[in-house]
Amino acid sequence: AKTFNTGGTPMAELGVDNCNMTYVWNATTNMVDVVSSRVMLGEVHILAIIVDRSSTTVAAFYIKVFALLMVLGGYSASAKTVIWVDTDKQILWPWFKRLYQKFAPDLYRHPSHALTMQYICYNSDLFVLLYVVTVLLDENIAMKFTREMNEWNQWNPDFWVSVQIYSMSFRWLWINCCFVKMLKLLCHNVSIVQYNGHNWLVGFFNFSSVVPIYLSSIALMARHQFINYSNSVRHDLSSHVQSLDGTDLDLFASWYVRCFQPMALVIFINLVAILTLDRIVNYKWWSRIAQNSLGRQYMFNSTSILCGIDDVQDKPDGVGGQMIMLPARKLCTLRWFLSSHLLCFGLPEDPKCVRVWASTVLQTKSAVSKGSTSTNGSPTKAPLKDAKATTTEDSARNMLLIGQDQDGYVHLMDENKRDVKALAIEVKILRDSMFYIT
Repeated sequence: AKTFNTGGTPMAELGVDNCNMTYVWNATTNMVDVVSSRVMLGEVHILAIIVDRSSTTVAAFYIKVFALLMVLGGYSASAKTVIWVDTDKQILWPWFKRLYQKFAPDLYRHPSHALTMQYICYNSDLFVLLYVVTVLLDENIAMKFTREMNEWNQWNPDFWVSVQIYSMSFRWLWINCCFVKMLKLLCHNVSIVQYNGHNWLVGFFNFSSVVPIYLSSIALMARHQFINYSNSVRHDLSSHVQSLDGTDLDLFASWYVRCFQPMALVIFINLVAILTLDRIVNYKWWSRIAQNSLGRQYMFNSTSILCGIDDVQDKPDGVGGQMIMLPARKLCTLRWFLSSHLLCFGLPEDPKCVRVWASTVLQTKSAVSKGSTSTNGSPTKAPLKDAKATTTEDSARNMLLIGQDQDGYVHLMDENKRDVKALAIEVKILRDSMFYIT
C-alpha cells in the first residue's frame, strides 16, 4: 500500500509475476525453505490496484450520465428545426420552462442539422461545466491509476494500455474548454466596452473549429511525464530500511499538488499558443467573421468558444462588409443554442454600424424600386432587368441584423430596427428560404 501525503487514503497495488525460485526440502522438519526468488524478465506482469469507492466517485458517475443524456437530447433537437419564439414571450417564461427548453424545445419536423455532436460537447456551457465537475470528482483515483499503469507501461509499451492512459488524460480536454470560457468571461467582466465587437481580447478566446481544440490536448497527453520530471529530484523512504513513524508529508508538498502550479502554467501557455496559431492561420476568416453580426455574437457577445458558421461572403451589389447566407431552419436552431446553452453578455451593436447598415439597405431597396419602374418602358430588355432586379430586391429585403438586448435575449431585426416576428419566420421555414445576415 502507498499514499502520497500524510492522512491521505492509501492505495493498494498487487502484482503477479512468473519467478525463478530456488528452494530446499528439509526432511527433518518436512518443510520447504525458499532460498531465493527472482522475477523472470520479459514475462507478463499482472497488475491490480485497489482503490476506495467514495461518495464523490458515485456522484461523478451519475452527473456524467446526466450530462451525456443532456447532450443526446440537445443533438436530437438540433437535427430538427427549433420553433422561433418571440422575445416578449420568452421574458414571461417561468424558470422551470426555461430549463425545459434547454433540453427539449418545441420543434418543427423539418430537418436542420445545424449542430454536430462535437460542437455541442465542446461548446455547451452546461455540459462543459458538468463534465469538468465529474473529472475533478474522480481525478484522485484516475491520476493514481494512470500513474501506476504508466510506470509499468514505459518499460514495455502495450498498445491497449497506452490507449487507456491517453483516454484518461484526454478527459482534461474539457478542462481546457472550461478554462477558455472562464478567461473569456473574465475579460468581458473586467472590460468597460459598451458595444459588441470592441473587445478584441474576448474575441481572441475562440477556436475556429474542433481541430485546434484537439491540438490543445497534445500537451495533456504528456502530463504524467511532466509530473514525473517535476518530482525527479526527491528522496525515497522505504519502511524496510527505517521506521516511517513520525515522518509526515504535507499535502502541499505531495506528489501531485506540488506540480499543480507549473502544470497550470503549461496548460495556459499551451492554450495561448494554440489560439495564436489558429488566429494567424485563419486570419482572413476571423476578420470576415468579426464583420458579421451573427459572427460577433459568437466571438464577442457570449461564452461560445466555437463558431457555428461555415462560411461568409461579400455582400451583394457592392455593399461593404460581410454577409452570411443561412437557411431559416438552421438560423432558428442556432438561435436556440445561443440563447439556451450559452451565456449571452447582452452587449448592443454599435449604433454607427447599425445606422450605416439600415441606410444602405433602404437605399438599395429604393434603387431596386426605381430600376423596376424604369424597365416598364423597354419591353425588349425587361426580362433580363426584371430578373436581376428581382434577385437584388430579394437580397435587400432579407438583409437582417442579429443583436442582443441588455438582458441577453437574441433578436433578429430588419432595417427599421424592428424584430422579425415568429409568424414571418415560420413562413420562411415552411418554404425552406434563406436569410441574409449582415
